[in-house]
Amino acid sequence: QTGSKASPNVQFIFTHKMTKLVLTIRKGDGVSYQEVQDAVLSLGGFKYSGTFNVTDGTTSTADDLATGWTFAGNSTETGYNAPSSKDDKAETVSYTLILFPQVFSSPLPITAITGGQSFSATLDFTDANVDAGDTDAQNEWVAGRQYNLSVTLHKTDITVDGCTIQGWD
Repeated sequence: QTGSKASPNVQFIFTHKMTKLVLTIRKGDGVSYQEVQDAVLSLGGFKYSGTFNVTDGTTSTADDLATGWTFAGNSTETGYNAPSSKDDKAETVSYTLILFPQVFSSPLPITAITGGQSFSATLDFTDANVDAGDTDAQNEWVAGRQYNLSVTLHKTDITVDGCTIQGWD
C-alpha cells in the first residue's frame, strides 16, 4: 500500500504465511485432569525451522526433521513449551503452535507421557484438508490455516479424536 501527504491514511493488508496448530488435550478413561495438565507432549516428523521472506511472503523449511520436539511439560528447557490455555470446566488444556507450512511423507507421531507411562499416536491432516475443499488434498500443513486437533489421554493409550480447519484470524 502507498500513502502521500495528500492521502496519508494507509490500509495495511496482512495474510498469515505460517500454519497454526491448536492441540486440545482432554482426559479419558482412568486419567485425571491434573494428569492432563502435567502430561509431557512431543510431536515429531516435521521440519521445525526455516526462513520467512518479508519481501515476498514466502517460507521455506530447513532440513532439520524433528524426531521428538517436546512442546508441553518440558521441565528441562521450559522456554520451549508452547503457549497453553486451560479450560477448567471442560477439563482440557490447549497448546498453540505456529509452524512452517509443509508436506509430510507419512503421519506425524505424537507422544504423551503421563503417570509414568508413554503412549503414541499418529496425526494425518489429509482428511481435514479434504474437508477444507482441497481437490488434491494431502498430508500437509497449509499456510494461513488453523488446524484444531483433539487428543484424548487414557490410562492405557491416547486417541486422536479429529481435526478441523478454520481460517486463522
